[in-house]
Amino acid sequence: MLDFSEWKSFQILYVSTHTRVLSDVDLTSLKRVVQKRNQTLGLHGFLYCANGRFCQFLEGSEPTVLWLMERIVRDPRHRDVRVLAEEQTAFPLFSSFHAGMCLGGSRCRMDDARFERVIDITADRVRKRRLRDA
Repeated sequence: MLDFSEWKSFQILYVSTHTRVLSDVDLTSLKRVVQKRNQTLGLHGFLYCANGRFCQFLEGSEPTVLWLMERIVRDPRHRDVRVLAEEQTAFPLFSSFHAGMCLGGSRCRMDDARFERVIDITADRVRKRRLRDA
C-alpha cells in the first residue's frame, strides 16, 4: 500500500489539436518518449490521442508540471492548447502510471461531438468543485 500522507501533487488537464496526422509509428514513438520522460521527471498521468486531438492529465510537482506545460504550448505538434483544470491536491489519481495512454485504434475512437461533451463535463465538474471549496 502506498503512503500519500506527505505527498503533494499539482494536477493539470489540457486539450489540444494535432498540427499533423500522426502515424502508428509516430504514436508508438510518442508513447516511448512520454513514458520515459515522465518517469525521469517523476510525473504521472494519462494521455488520450485520437481523432486529431490530445487530451492529457498530468500530475507531479508544481514546478515540473508547469515547466512541461510551457514546453507543450511551444511544441509545434500542438495548436489550440486549452488548460481545462489545474489544482493542488493531496491524492494522486494516476500514481501507478508514468503515462497511461490511449493512442488511436478502435477503442479510442470518439467523434468530435462526444469528445467536446467529455471536455465540457470535465470542465463543469472542476468549476463546481472549485465553487464548493471556495
